[in-house]
Amino acid sequence: MKTILTYTILTLAVTTFAQQTTPHHISKVDEGLYFMYYDTTKTKNIVTKSTIVEFRNYIALIEMPISNDGAGTTHLKDHTAEGEQVLQSLKSYFPSKPLKYVLSTHWHPHSISSVIPFISRKITLVTTSQNFERIKEYIDSATLLRYGKYIRFVDTDSMVINDKRNKIITYRIEDSNNPNLPTKDFLYFYLPRYKALHVSCMYYRYDNRFVAGRELIYGRNEDLSRFIVSKPFRPEYLIRTRADQEETNSMIPYPRLKQIMETGVTMTNLRDSFLKMSTAQLNTQTDSVVSAAVVNMVPPGAISAAVDEALKKNDLRKALALAKIQALLNPSSAASWNTFGKIYYFLGERALASMYEAQCKKIDPKYSSGLTVWEKQWQDHQAGLQK
Repeated sequence: MKTILTYTILTLAVTTFAQQTTPHHISKVDEGLYFMYYDTTKTKNIVTKSTIVEFRNYIALIEMPISNDGAGTTHLKDHTAEGEQVLQSLKSYFPSKPLKYVLSTHWHPHSISSVIPFISRKITLVTTSQNFERIKEYIDSATLLRYGKYIRFVDTDSMVINDKRNKIITYRIEDSNNPNLPTKDFLYFYLPRYKALHVSCMYYRYDNRFVAGRELIYGRNEDLSRFIVSKPFRPEYLIRTRADQEETNSMIPYPRLKQIMETGVTMTNLRDSFLKMSTAQLNTQTDSVVSAAVVNMVPPGAISAAVDEALKKNDLRKALALAKIQALLNPSSAASWNTFGKIYYFLGERALASMYEAQCKKIDPKYSSGLTVWEKQWQDHQAGLQK
């Protein structure tokens, strides 16, 4: 009853905020800093926002979440009409200052939903070349040929936009050092005047997810915290594309992330706790390991991550022992049996691999699995070992 009541209250709060906040409503946060809100409750039950940074002679727009779709988006289409409306809203609020830059953290539509109305007006889009491989799906070839020079790539560590009034420092990170990134690379935007770091969707908290009484930390928070610690600055606030209307000035206080990292438990912590066990221990004490995982509410993803790490180290027997625990904890998941089959395929046990392929397909006939997939994964695995 409490869960239903909580959900109802949150839904009413979001709906009320959406009704009060007209599309593209602009709110001043500080001198030279504004948020522009979007009603994206039809796609996901939240309101989203862009960040507007005002310079002496122009403005810059960070993120454009007209749509709140994410990684699952397969066919990208420019929200041209809505992009035109964004331009009109900005012109009405800032009549004497043109929009000069649109900055996007990554290619997902909840970061960038429209391109053509902007580059065709000689407004520079800031992204990375890897993210642009998807963003360019928005743009027809003629438009790209004519206005492609207004697309600026950040393919080095950082880029700075500044004048005497304001400053944006762009930082690029890659998935090689940040395993929880939503895309191959990603851009953070630091606003030194406000001690605020624009993190888009990299900050998130699970609802009531605890392991042995400690809050389970979302994987992206690990990457975000690691990035901040590696830099000479410490932000006071984190800015997301979520409206965060319940927060002061719609920003997340950075100490909250710091506290979570100090008191919670990460998926990496959990993964490593399984990897520290010997293969013999995993095999002879399977029931005890499974029981402890159930009692302490360990998410199956932690064991899956341990399996992947064991495979990277070519410890196939440990990977198999962990896969068995994963299947016992989550027997209704096609992914569990896919993992079993893949490891047996790697071990050369093709008959067992075929059996688990069949089990995977029984659970989910559309699951992308099987001997052909595993053969390619095996070849990639072997190539990785030779590097």
